Amino acid sequence: MNELTFKNNTHIKWNPGDDGGGSTQYQDFLDAIGDSKKYNNCLEWCAGFGVLGFELLGMGICNHITFHDYYDLAIKTCLQNAVDNKLEHYVKGYISPTISGIDPN
Repeated sequence: MNELTFKNNTHIKWNPGDDGGGSTQYQDFLDAIGDSKKYNNCLEWCAGFGVLGFELLGMGICNHITFHDYYDLAIKTCLQNAVDNKLEHYVKGYISPTISGIDPN
């Protein structure tokens, strides 16, 4: 089991084979997004284990994060990490091959 702890003390875990590069590339995405604008809701599409979304949530860039992936274990991992960090009220997860499977609300 791999683990990563963010500056805000959010702690996430994932299976080694489930990392599509998020654990090493999330900072590049955060640099591109910046932190000057805030959002109520964000979507991490093809989320994997949710490293980027949890950091956006922890940095206060978004108030709520929705994770989307076609791989059910990835979303189950996101949801379990939300529970482990007491963030389940701020997190949704959708398992679907396309974004049409996501509730617009």
